[in-house]
Amino acid sequence: PPRSTLSSSSAASDVYKRQSLFHASVLQRRRFGPLGWNTPYEWNSGDLNASVKALRGFVEDSPTGAELPWTSLHYLIGSINYGGRVTDQWDTRCLESRVQPFLSENALRPGHSFSVDGSYKVPTKPFPTPADALKYIEEQVPAQDTPALFGLHDNAELAYQAQLSTFLLQSVVSVQPRASTSAGGGQRNESLDAIADLLIRLPEPIDRTAAHPTTYEYGADGTMTPLSAVALQEVERFNATLSTIRGTLEELQLCLTGVTAISDALETALDDINKGKVPEAWIRVSYASTRGLSAWFVDFGQRIEFFRDWNEGGAPPSFWLGGFVFPQGFLTAVLQTYSRQHRVALDGIGWKAVVSADFDRFDNALEWLPDGVYVYGLSVEGARWDVEGRCMAEQLPRQVSSKMPIVALIPISSTKDTPAPTNTYECPTYKSSTRRGTLSTTGISTNFIVSLELDCGSGTPDLWIGRGAALIASPTD
Repeated sequence: PPRSTLSSSSAASDVYKRQSLFHASVLQRRRFGPLGWNTPYEWNSGDLNASVKALRGFVEDSPTGAELPWTSLHYLIGSINYGGRVTDQWDTRCLESRVQPFLSENALRPGHSFSVDGSYKVPTKPFPTPADALKYIEEQVPAQDTPALFGLHDNAELAYQAQLSTFLLQSVVSVQPRASTSAGGGQRNESLDAIADLLIRLPEPIDRTAAHPTTYEYGADGTMTPLSAVALQEVERFNATLSTIRGTLEELQLCLTGVTAISDALETALDDINKGKVPEAWIRVSYASTRGLSAWFVDFGQRIEFFRDWNEGGAPPSFWLGGFVFPQGFLTAVLQTYSRQHRVALDGIGWKAVVSADFDRFDNALEWLPDGVYVYGLSVEGARWDVEGRCMAEQLPRQVSSKMPIVALIPISSTKDTPAPTNTYECPTYKSSTRRGTLSTTGISTNFIVSLELDCGSGTPDLWIGRGAALIASPTD
């Protein structure tokens, strides 16, 4: 590992200053939401003080001229002091990557830039007076902190502003008077009209008796094949959700017309509907979403039609990954199918992602896959996919996210002797753009689906880690 020699108190002071800048950078990344950190951790001055104390132990208590072990410091500060609060594996990776630009041999050299765009540099010479330092700050340092200092693209500022706008609108809606069945006739009629409109738009349940012969297949051992089992579970889950939604809406109609009394749960659902929110009772039996009620209803109907087509026409040539309530189960089923066909251990199988040049899932140019599946509907945040170069690239101006072409997910047998891919970025894939989920029994967030190795292009893995690049299966419109 690279090592450096600190032989003066001024050089030691420079290290402490770099640590303070790293601390500020870590805190400021939180304002960019999921692009910064999947979870907004509560780092504070205690973490800074502990890190400075550790640095002092390495710097001041070591003999003059002793080498400074940067790799050990990266692990101690990034993975232990700050990483001790982190519960998400991808946030841990980001911490370990972001500490390097601030605590390294290069970071102590004059002219070193802490950002990719070169906006924040180490002064090339000391300042004779405080006035000279202030003049340098006024002329050379940006008046406002740009996303580049935190490793992010300039477009991250647009995402931040959008989050503020959403928060403001949600705050305004939350203080509105709560709807009630005892309200005036005008408000009651508006609620009845909204409920009637939702009932009209509500799809019919998926009829399993009309299933295609290949939809629910059984193997030679008499058990349902993995993909068929996933299709059955998803169809049953969506039919149950349809039943819950229809029941809620019909009961609200009876309550608003004075036929029955309204319960607390129904009154909460009515208030949510009037405010354009998805009732919590529907979310509990379906899937988490950041969409408003109208957009959620459209998305829900599209998911129903996807599985209706699968039910009545057999497995599709490409799958809408964001249409699954539990996409992790779908991918596991694909791996199980490969495992049974090739007689290899399930835990020895990985994924190879081949990104096509096609966006249209109805395109007949897609080649048949002997193993694996095509998935569509993904979007990429923090980067974009260069179709011509077949690699990751920087975002275009004012483009927070972009569509991803159809991706072929091919199971491959992996062993200890398998060479690691070069110049690739291990890109996490999430269900939604919130990225944050609850920790499952495996210690992995429920929002996380799978990680895919993507070509870095002209960038490096650390660049895309700092950008917060990720694939989103069900992006918010």
